[in-house]
Amino acid sequence: YIDFAEAGVSDNLNKTIDYESVYNRILTIALAKKSYLIETVSYRICELLFGEYPSLERLVIRVRKNNPPIGGVVDCVEVEIDTTREDFYASIERFNNHPHK
Repeated sequence: YIDFAEAGVSDNLNKTIDYESVYNRILTIALAKKSYLIETVSYRICELLFGEYPSLERLVIRVRKNNPPIGGVVDCVEVEIDTTREDFYASIERFNNHPHK
């Protein structure tokens, strides 16, 4: 979530987030390094977007894996992260300070 009032009034792409650029960056992350967990992919997306877009206040990220190999008939599994910038970085700090990583 960002305050996009200026973009809404001016109709200027430079005043908001370029969603094509976001899509391409997420695609690069998803393909750059093999991940076994969709949770890991979700984390990397949050890290990327909060890092590259300082105006972002909150993110809701959903990552879905179709036809997961879980031994049953399931269309998909999905992970959703709904976090603020502050909470996301606080969770990283808690993990880094946890004695049993």
